[in-house]
Amino acid sequence: MMPQSQMFYVTGGSLTIDAPSYIVRRADTDLLEGICAGKLCYVLDCRQVGKSSLMVRCAESLRQRGYGVAVLDLSVSGKNLSVEQWYFGLLVSIGEQLGIEDELEAHWNTRHRLGCVNRLFECIRHEALERYGHKLVIFIDEIDAVASLDFSADELFAAIRACYNLRKNSDTPKDIQFCLIGVAAPSELISDARVTPFNIGTRIELSDFTFNEMRILQNGLPDKCSHLLDRVYYWTSGHPYLSQKLCAALVSTAASTIHDVDHCCTENFLRRGERFQEDNLALVQRRLLAYAQDTPEVLFQYSKIISNKQGFKYDPADRFVQALMLSGVVRIFSSAEGATVVVRNRIYSAVFDSAWIKGAMPDAEQKRQKAALRAGFIRASAIWITLLASLAIAWSQRELRERQAHSYRVEISQQKRTVDGLHHQILSFTEKLTDLKTQYQQSESVTVRTRSDRARLAREKVALLKSIASTEAKLQELNRAVTTAEVRRSTRK
Repeated sequence: MMPQSQMFYVTGGSLTIDAPSYIVRRADTDLLEGICAGKLCYVLDCRQVGKSSLMVRCAESLRQRGYGVAVLDLSVSGKNLSVEQWYFGLLVSIGEQLGIEDELEAHWNTRHRLGCVNRLFECIRHEALERYGHKLVIFIDEIDAVASLDFSADELFAAIRACYNLRKNSDTPKDIQFCLIGVAAPSELISDARVTPFNIGTRIELSDFTFNEMRILQNGLPDKCSHLLDRVYYWTSGHPYLSQKLCAALVSTAASTIHDVDHCCTENFLRRGERFQEDNLALVQRRLLAYAQDTPEVLFQYSKIISNKQGFKYDPADRFVQALMLSGVVRIFSSAEGATVVVRNRIYSAVFDSAWIKGAMPDAEQKRQKAALRAGFIRASAIWITLLASLAIAWSQRELRERQAHSYRVEISQQKRTVDGLHHQILSFTEKLTDLKTQYQQSESVTVRTRSDRARLAREKVALLKSIASTEAKLQELNRAVTTAEVRRSTRK
């Protein structure tokens, strides 16, 4: 079970009515008094700054004063619904909270000819106003969720404006009262340029905690150390979520020194590579980069804010500054010299710095993609070059083998022709030797009578013997040549 001191802080969702770490701000008084005065109030600010917690406490205070209160959370009303299903879901939620679900549903079923918005408001007026009179307040939380619907919600906000005008122009106001809460600018609530913009009501400013307001958080710290809270404020500048989370981290690590606070801050928010796994930092980044073609202008305006040491003059008509404020990364700082726009706290200054801007610019992503493409091309080229070189080597080796094989075939063929030629010569000389020997034998049988014939015959015999000896020598030479050629052929094989 979590220690009681650690349960003191709440780092996710709305704080309960009795949460010990809830800090009352001026907005608490302004919202309650504004609603009691019959004003249409709206709390339109960035995420995780206490909007829903403020609403929960204000709604409870109104119930204690006899008001009928219903809270509609548009983020859980569904997306893939028809127009009728969506508005009927709102009606059911209102009926459940006011205890008149059956009455509202019965009245809804009798108004089929009306449009969904008129049908919803007619049911609420007929059933709920009869019970609560002018003390009926409907909080609509997460109004920015209407942007994800498959249909326009302009009619809803136009009807809310009509209720406001009816109450404002009546001596005895008796109509539904609304309070709008979410992450949006009033001008974004009605998107149709043909419909009058949503430019009414009272804005409730939800500022970060002052240091004196933050002293309540000291009650949950180890030994209630004030120097730890001082350092928390140094980092968060009173940001509700960041302050609660950093204090909770101090409790879980039993921090006792300023160095411990800095270490916890680094571990939870500033560690590179893990920063945007933290919920709040991820939300701020998504919002900063959610403006499509306007993102470069938003980031350029932010770069001017962080580089202007004298303060960036606040212009309420600057839509890019309004976008930065809704992201939560900047706030308005009021002084005797006027209002300026500054980075909200040191954590945001460290995370969303000039290096982050450079990397977040849309062209930076293109550069990263081009760099990755170039690197991929270089790697692919290296692979292709290696492959082509391998193929070239293989082709060269194949060509060499083919040339060698051709040379071998030519050489074998030449050797064969040589051997065949030698055999032919041997055959020829063998036949010649046989003829010579035959002639010599014939000469031996010849009878001569004269001395001159005997001399001539002797000379012929000598010549035949020389030819026979020469032919036999030639045959021996040819046989040796054949033997040598045959050995070479067998060696090549």
